[in-house]
Amino acid sequence: APFCNKEMVETVRTLDELEVMTESQLEQVIEREPVNADNARYTLGRLQVEGTFPESVPRNEKKGINWIKTAVKNGNMLATEFKVYYDIRFARSPDLKKIEETLHFIAEKGHSARAFNTLAEFAHAQNKKEGFKEEAAKYYNKSAEMGCLIGTHWMGVFYQEGFGVSKNLDKAVEMLRRAAKLGNAQSDFQLFLLYSREEEKKNAALAYKHLARAVSMGVTFFDQMHEYFKDNYDALAEQFLKVRKPEADPTKEV
Repeated sequence: APFCNKEMVETVRTLDELEVMTESQLEQVIEREPVNADNARYTLGRLQVEGTFPESVPRNEKKGINWIKTAVKNGNMLATEFKVYYDIRFARSPDLKKIEETLHFIAEKGHSARAFNTLAEFAHAQNKKEGFKEEAAKYYNKSAEMGCLIGTHWMGVFYQEGFGVSKNLDKAVEMLRRAAKLGNAQSDFQLFLLYSREEEKKNAALAYKHLARAVSMGVTFFDQMHEYFKDNYDALAEQFLKVRKPEADPTKEV
């Protein structure tokens, strides 16, 4: 909706619309459009903090954080999530208890896979805490249920290792394949490890296929693929080496 004098605008704007506005335009939205004000505060604050588009929104971290804080006070979930990750990265003395409480709030109320993944990472790191394995698995599983490739990958790893859940190689394969299909190349490498090391699932051809995919996406080095092929030549050669007939010598008569 265009800006019309001081008329209040009630049209809900998308984040994509707000993203391309200038600083002054976003300030007008904040002033004139109550329905869009907090998303505009979040967008303006984030752009000022990150300096993504300095031509339209000059970088000003202090001013940006103030916009974010106001949106947080008003209950804006996007601003709340942005602020907690800003504190994790940049706060000189982060309040870990408050951060964890906020992550729980974001994860449950905002249905944020990112927040569930971070809670899982926190639990994973607290390896002296009783039940930390089960807690990490619980949060990664919630992330996986939301279709996140990170949570899906780690649940595959946990099922393979029996970390926080009962070891189940069938579930491990299912989760890792799903994560690989979503684009997680690390899952292809994990499938290589599973098919090359787990006795119940050993399969040189499948291991090599997933290793080749991982190499093609930069997860590991070609040398590792070469060594694996050499060590498993008898099992792999027939399937992966195509024997080519020598080309006819054009100088010789048939």
